[in-house]
Amino acid sequence: MAPNIKASVISGLTRRAKLVCTKNEYLAEEIQYIKKTMMLNGYPKTFVEKEIKKTLKNMESTPHNSSKEKTEGIAKLFLPYEGGYGEKIKRIAKKHGIDVVFTRGQNLKQKLATSKGNKLDKQGVVYSIKCKNKRCKMEYIGQTGRQLKCRVKEHEADSKLDFRKKSGKKKKDKLSGLSYHLKKKKHQIDWNSIKILAKENNYWKRISKEAYFITKHSDKSLLMNQKNECLTISSIWKTIL
Repeated sequence: MAPNIKASVISGLTRRAKLVCTKNEYLAEEIQYIKKTMMLNGYPKTFVEKEIKKTLKNMESTPHNSSKEKTEGIAKLFLPYEGGYGEKIKRIAKKHGIDVVFTRGQNLKQKLATSKGNKLDKQGVVYSIKCKNKRCKMEYIGQTGRQLKCRVKEHEADSKLDFRKKSGKKKKDKLSGLSYHLKKKKHQIDWNSIKILAKENNYWKRISKEAYFITKHSDKSLLMNQKNECLTISSIWKTIL
């Protein structure tokens, strides 16, 4: 991608963050998120920081009083309508400068639903697994682009690694929350409890959905997931979710 196109992408994201964020703390968080995302996509750190700084400087020196500028600055969020939730989402989003536009077609449940068949053979999924121990109520939410059964078996195999041996395998701090729980507690996976929460082949959309389900979990103290295992959702969106 040409440097001028990369610069435009960074400038556009920065500009929207500046116009949408109502507090400096929100803006700082969004800027960090933009930096992280751009660098994950191969953008040089110095280039990203330079374009962000230049965009913010230009915005501060340019007046934004015209009605056209205000209209262009409003972020739009297109969502399928959900009765009972739609109005609440629209009201909260409006407080943060986001205009929610409801679309027709599949509802959220239909979009996240998966087709029938052997769920363990599915690829590109967000899933949940519970512990088999009757006294343990812990649950794990994860994602994989491979067949689900391959990833679950990998969790099991990793939990049985002997870290005292220099086998060149995964280090203890690289274990998933599920593998670590199984190893530490000597528990087992409840294969019958496995659920597919969403079907998504695109990696970035899939990890976003994984983060969504983790954020929406009713009791995070019962999740095996570790803090560094998934994408972090900005606090701006948590009020809407």
